[in-house]
Amino acid sequence: MATRYQNLKVKLKWCKVYEPDAFMGAENWKVSAYPVDEKEWDKFKATGLELGVKTDADGEYITLRRPTKKLIKDELVVFAPPEITGVVNVTYENELGERVRQYNKGDKVKLVTNGEQEMIPNGSLAIVNFSYYDTIKGKGHRLESLRILELAEYIEQPPRVADEAEAKEEVKEVKKEVKKSSDKKEELNDEIPW
Repeated sequence: MATRYQNLKVKLKWCKVYEPDAFMGAENWKVSAYPVDEKEWDKFKATGLELGVKTDADGEYITLRRPTKKLIKDELVVFAPPEITGVVNVTYENELGERVRQYNKGDKVKLVTNGEQEMIPNGSLAIVNFSYYDTIKGKGHRLESLRILELAEYIEQPPRVADEAEAKEEVKEVKKEVKKSSDKKEELNDEIPW
């Protein structure tokens, strides 16, 4: 099967589209995509992809990825991050001003925005586009682009600040535990014959 493409209307969460997520030596741009209704789930299922469907407090979702690089037919291909259009516009261009999606190592590529690079808050509504294709190990996929339809309101979580007296008490307790541990080590060291 040749490479095919699919669009899904989704709510987004945990968008890592500007800086790739690094895990166990692999780097990927990725998003958690929550299809908005059964019609969108059916479109996803029709692709035949066997991505693990996960569930959290916001519902069921899939994680779509785009690698930073991949060895294809014995050649290293470097991928640009997913293109972002709509409310937020982010593209990648080469030295000639041409839009690029993949390039060779060493080529100069720059990010082009329509203003400030804007965060994509959890709950934003978008159309995700991904490619899917056959591989030796089964079907593979690659996140291609996001079209942001509506940005959710960004709610910054305030850091937990403990009461000053409570914090001082916790520090005292930790110091006591550390002292007890070091005293026990000294007792144990006295009993070692060498």
